[in-house]
Amino acid sequence: MPIAQESLPPIELLTNPSPIFSELQDDGRMSGYSVEYARSLFNLAGYQPTVSPLPFSRLIEQMNKSKLAVATGIVRTPEREDDFFWIAPMTANVIGIFSVVDDSQKNPKIDGLDKLKSVGVLSGDYRADILRNHRVKDIVEFNSWKQAVDAVLKGRISSIFFSELGISTTCKLAEFNCVSLKKIYTHDIQFSYMAMLKTDTNREHAIKLANASERFKRTNTFDQLVEQWLPKLQQLEADVTMTEGIITFGEINNNQLFANNIWVLTHLEPPFSQYDEHGKPSGYAVELVQGILTEAGMQQQILVAPWQRILVESKMKSDVLVFALARTQDREDSFHWISPITQNAYSIFGRKSSHQNTSIDNIAQLPPQSVITVLAGDFREQIIIDAGHIAVATPTWQVAVQKVLTGEADYLFLSDGGVNIICQTIEESCSDLTRVFQFQLATSYLAVSKQGTSQKLIEKLKSSAVIFKQTIQYQSMVKRWLMEFKQRNMSNMHEHDGIIKLWAQSEDK
Repeated sequence: MPIAQESLPPIELLTNPSPIFSELQDDGRMSGYSVEYARSLFNLAGYQPTVSPLPFSRLIEQMNKSKLAVATGIVRTPEREDDFFWIAPMTANVIGIFSVVDDSQKNPKIDGLDKLKSVGVLSGDYRADILRNHRVKDIVEFNSWKQAVDAVLKGRISSIFFSELGISTTCKLAEFNCVSLKKIYTHDIQFSYMAMLKTDTNREHAIKLANASERFKRTNTFDQLVEQWLPKLQQLEADVTMTEGIITFGEINNNQLFANNIWVLTHLEPPFSQYDEHGKPSGYAVELVQGILTEAGMQQQILVAPWQRILVESKMKSDVLVFALARTQDREDSFHWISPITQNAYSIFGRKSSHQNTSIDNIAQLPPQSVITVLAGDFREQIIIDAGHIAVATPTWQVAVQKVLTGEADYLFLSDGGVNIICQTIEESCSDLTRVFQFQLATSYLAVSKQGTSQKLIEKLKSSAVIFKQTIQYQSMVKRWLMEFKQRNMSNMHEHDGIIKLWAQSEDK
């Protein structure tokens, strides 16, 4: 089923013809791994694409002209980082310098691009910019890789900046004898993506497609696609594998492949974070984080876990994103706080029928050894213990509320908005539940683990959050969810400065 039910505009798929990935069939139809991958993903997201094959030198130009266009095979480079929405990584390739090497040459390898003489590259290819940035003087650009390989074999240029798969594919299809063509320098691992130009118009479509891409990689359709096309690639180059939905060429270990991989963890707190009818995380906070990740050019599945596991993982590992995490004094130095999500008033609640003292205004004034329910792993559990009371940690907030309503506990440590939300999900009436006193205002955040997380990632996430919260898509999302909350008869809420505040605007604290 498509994830988008509304009428979506036509979308154009731009692809650079290349063996196995994007090929013109006898019936005039484009096919290949990249093309079929894109078609399936578009279908899942609810789009009907038209496919346009173009030389790479014209592909970027056409992206600027089209109203709505997605391209495959766009290599992600620092220079392009802020120009595109990076929807889905498709391949990882080791690139380097190849030259004709005979048996008499003892050590033909070089230790840098600045040691090159003449080097060939495809016209408009990102590698031409890499060469210029390394001040390589004699750069020869060709209209096709076939021409470039032919030139180096015939000695017209001394080397070519390409990849092992590219060399193998080009030589086999052109019937060149490339036995003497060897890699003399390994430059880097480059990832190619399905991408869209970063514009306000494209943003909402990029978010839909990025979310669909994570779903697509877990479908039978994707598995069938791999079974169909991977063996064909392996016939051209033996060292081709599929790892976590990415086709890898050459010797790439997992540490290299996932050097910047992130974990994104959330805890179920309906309706901000919940499962939809397909068992997929959804809700206001989930959509917000997906929008920020898309803005940052990051694609990652959002995982659901108990708070205990989330806190352990974020303490032990780098690059762990968590939401919606309450920002407390105890946690302040354990996380980088990326962007606020909600703000709520944390309070102690009791039963009207049993609560007689109306002068209580702090936790120390509660009767000694009061039994107070709280979610297991929540920061409020320690506050209860430190105040000398008995904390009853429950697996869900529903259980915590029910224990107070049935008299198994004296008090509940939750929030004003939380009580309204949870009471909508249980059978018992909450009419006997009343707020004893307000403990504090608290703000929940998208946060990232502190240990080992790079400052570059932190700043990227922070700037992406600021940008996304200034977009029309964010405002539309907020409006839609506030209407949804109202229709569920939940407490009045409003948005201010990028934060959903769980009280009516007229009651601003």
